[in-house]
Amino acid sequence: MDSHVEGYNQGELLSNKHKAAHVDCIDCHENGIEDKVKETIWYVTDDFGDPPAKRHFDNKMCTKCHSDMDALVAKTDKGSGVNPHNSHLGDLTCSDCHKMHNQSKAACQNCHSKWPTEAPAMHQTACKSLKSIYHDSKRLQKLIDDGVVKSADSLKELARQMNLPYEKVKAEVERYNEMARKGFDDDFYKRKECLTTIEKPPFYAAHISIALLVTLGGLKSAAQISKAS
Repeated sequence: MDSHVEGYNQGELLSNKHKAAHVDCIDCHENGIEDKVKETIWYVTDDFGDPPAKRHFDNKMCTKCHSDMDALVAKTDKGSGVNPHNSHLGDLTCSDCHKMHNQSKAACQNCHSKWPTEAPAMHQTACKSLKSIYHDSKRLQKLIDDGVVKSADSLKELARQMNLPYEKVKAEVERYNEMARKGFDDDFYKRKECLTTIEKPPFYAAHISIALLVTLGGLKSAAQISKAS
């Protein structure tokens, strides 16, 4: 819960912007007596869950204050033909883009970013053709909502979310981009088809462990698993 409190008191998240506009937590989190008792117990025992359970609101929660939709459409009309408040996807829920306690991200970026077009060209393979769950926009968004994957529109914010030193993250990305541009991975010899620059937001990160479940290929073996001559 500390990250939610910190984000409300400082930083660039929407929760802090609402604080600056004199909007209190209770203005959005309208709770009955039973809810208040539960939250008091969670606060005292520091047992909110990690991350705390995500609340789902319909647009009525936001339009109580942001009621002039025409003004919002005009504000985000940059003349490019792409307007998140007048989307070709139809009526979006405010929370599809706007996150209070996490980095907000335009829903447009689920399609209009690099990986949907570049990932298929990498042809991931194992025992059979394998498409990572991280390349499925709906499953990816679920992982972001659950806090498994972190997403941000800047490397600095992504490093903060991952509790990593920004300068080291920046240096690693710059080195990787340099190798991607020349088409050769000096560090891990990744296939050229899988090299692409990390420069267009949104950026993603996750803590991932590696486990070897089977071995493929290797030494030719006899029936008794001994090395064949």
